[in-house]
Amino acid sequence: MIKNVIILCLLPLSVFATADGPTFYGVEGVAKGHHLTLREKPTFDATPITYIPHNTICLENLGCQGGISLKDFQTLSENELAKKIKENPRWCKIKYNSTIGWAFGKFLTEKPCP
Repeated sequence: MIKNVIILCLLPLSVFATADGPTFYGVEGVAKGHHLTLREKPTFDATPITYIPHNTICLENLGCQGGISLKDFQTLSENELAKKIKENPRWCKIKYNSTIGWAFGKFLTEKPCP
């Protein structure tokens, strides 16, 4: 009986540990000489806070919203995926140096921070 209690207690902890996403992002898909805009809110028309260079790493992940689910990715056609992504873009709240704001998730990828 005690073993069952321990297993049940450990199971939720492992789920929480992997459910938060990566610890750090890097900018990817932004051309050299260009930048990623960090905004006040998770919308394209929100006020820019600062600009992040194209090759930046160590952007701390503070959580994302929007985007597509794994189920959508696995079941929807390419056209349906494109429509869903356009309707519900992924935005991530990140910390860049000491500034916190929202970046368009299309240009963020998991990267280690040395």
